[in-house]
Amino acid sequence: LPRVSLYLRDAGSGVFRGQVCFGGNDRLIKRLTGGVEADRFTREVARTGRPVIVANAMTDPRTISSTMREWGVRSVMGVPMVVNDDVIGILFADAKDERRDFDTDEEEVASAFATLAAIAVQQAQLTADLQSAKATLAKQNQILKNAAAVDERLTRLVIDGCDIGEIVTAV
Repeated sequence: LPRVSLYLRDAGSGVFRGQVCFGGNDRLIKRLTGGVEADRFTREVARTGRPVIVANAMTDPRTISSTMREWGVRSVMGVPMVVNDDVIGILFADAKDERRDFDTDEEEVASAFATLAAIAVQQAQLTADLQSAKATLAKQNQILKNAAAVDERLTRLVIDGCDIGEIVTAV
């Protein structure tokens, strides 16, 4: 297939945002959003968690026909990217300006690729979360070190017999 694009679900809104496109323009894909109320095709893929094939995307009521015309999409296959029974993204495959009958083998290959892509995305998100947690822990560790140093200094002042005025000045 000459064109494949990946959309990832936005956790806050639940819509799917274009991320990358093979055989097309990444910059333009990143401006697209799927799964909005009018986009019944994307919503069906997400709801069922199964591949959905649309033979004539320009006239099928599930698609947004103006977008299909703009992109020259005649036939399209939407394949969910599933992790732990959760659809985190959708892979779309089409042949620009060509009508295409997707066969079972193509559906299986696309599903396998979507599964691998979902795992890769999940691993990237976990890595980002771990990096963020690491940075937070480093900040907390520094705060604890500073607090320990202040505690050590104040304890030393008390042991040395300083009065309240000297301790306040030190603080």
